[in-house]
Amino acid sequence: MGLINHIKNIFDDEKHLEENEIFRLLIFIPASIISSIISIPLTILGIIFIPFGKTIQKFITRILLFVQHGISMGHLYYLEEYIFDSLEYTDFLVGGALAIIAFYTTIKRLVDETMVKTFGE
Repeated sequence: MGLINHIKNIFDDEKHLEENEIFRLLIFIPASIISSIISIPLTILGIIFIPFGKTIQKFITRILLFVQHGISMGHLYYLEEYIFDSLEYTDFLVGGALAIIAFYTTIKRLVDETMVKTFGE
């Protein structure tokens, strides 16, 4: 029962996974590097929607931020696919979706922080 409680405490919504040293080394440090690289093309893509108004721009920015963080946190899945020589474009969709599901509260918090910094909400 102690092991189950320990695992449950790791994924507790009240705690942030960035506080756990293992998750920080394996997931968040490489994800921040990947996220910085991915932000450039996604920012260029987001610039296209500036003429459509602030409401649409906020909506598109939120979606692009979820995509950015999902792709960056799914890097372990991509690494596994790359090692076994089967990395394809669909792997980025699957890995990003799995990362968004697994790290939803962390990704949502990161997206909300960026939205506040960008739009002052």
